[in-house]
Amino acid sequence: LVFPNPVKDQLQVSINAQTAYITNIYIMNVNGKKIIEYSEKIRPGSNTFKYGETSSLSNGVYYLLVNFDDKIISRKFSILK
Repeated sequence: LVFPNPVKDQLQVSINAQTAYITNIYIMNVNGKKIIEYSEKIRPGSNTFKYGETSSLSNGVYYLLVNFDDKIISRKFSILK
């Protein structure tokens, strides 16, 4: 779902979906504070999104949350520049 890990300057998110829908993707800090929010159109099949805004984040641990099929999927990743 998240690569590379650790992230240097660009985070990539890969989502495989059965149906088309719009999802929200959040980057949260370790305290649960929402740092960045994206809204994406998901197509059936493989979807990959690239985010360069992570270059403004400090080194550390973050969580990616994705609303996916009425579930919230969470993945931990690190920023290391």
